[in-house]
Amino acid sequence: MKRLLLGVLLLILFPLQSLALIECDCNADWCTCFIQLGDDGTPIKAIREFLVQQEYLDSARGGAFDRSVYEAVSRFQEETGLKQTGMLDDETLTRLIHGQSPEDMDALNKEGGSMVYVPTDGGKKRHANPRCSGMHDPRKVSVRNAEAMEMDACKRCSPS
Repeated sequence: MKRLLLGVLLLILFPLQSLALIECDCNADWCTCFIQLGDDGTPIKAIREFLVQQEYLDSARGGAFDRSVYEAVSRFQEETGLKQTGMLDDETLTRLIHGQSPEDMDALNKEGGSMVYVPTDGGKKRHANPRCSGMHDPRKVSVRNAEAMEMDACKRCSPS
């Protein structure tokens, strides 16, 4: 009972930090994967750079998706009319990186909507399979966004 009360108290006191505890099951059909508070690695470094370029973040230094990135993403979502979650789903990523909606991008490039998996714990490759290369908690993004984050296709899993 004490643990339950402590857990509830922590969620009330630190709601943003609790988002990092959300696991994404990218194999589930209903899943919309997202990049979130606490994630680290190559995609986060690229995202930080895009946020700096668009003046939502002061510095690209650091590699983690920390509170400053969360707040920058929230501001970007608010200003572009997206649901304000502070997390990066593929729609938010597409608008941040390319300045267009995924639907508009897909109309221009039929292959752009293909989805791949990126590691959030290091690694510089995109994968067709979420279980490839022993990734922990991979996130699903479009090929176009993985390429924009300079993530090359993994040669061990099927081509992406």
